Amino acid sequence: MENKVAAAAALGVLLLMTGCAAGPSPAEQSASASAQAEQVFRELWHKQFPDGNQDSGVALAKSVCDSYRAGTSLRDEAAYLMATMKVSAGDAGSIIGLATSAYCPEYNARH
Repeated sequence: MENKVAAAAALGVLLLMTGCAAGPSPAEQSASASAQAEQVFRELWHKQFPDGNQDSGVALAKSVCDSYRAGTSLRDEAAYLMATMKVSAGDAGSIIGLATSAYCPEYNARH
């Protein structure tokens, strides 16, 4: 009996030491989800805008989400992108769609 208890205790210590006792923390899960979302965004950005700078695309996408959080409407955001970036309505829609899908999916219902 003592051997079984000792073995169970040793297994518990081993699991704790190797990190197998629990799953990733909420912060780790969030960071992982954010990294995955950014990777998907970058891949889709490259397909949509093959000549576009991906880092600039990420910054632009995050600014779209910031605008939404500040209360900007979809129509106003599209107009802003068309005026300042000199993109077509279709490209503005693509930028907004990619941004909301990757960085602020809570605003996907606006589409």
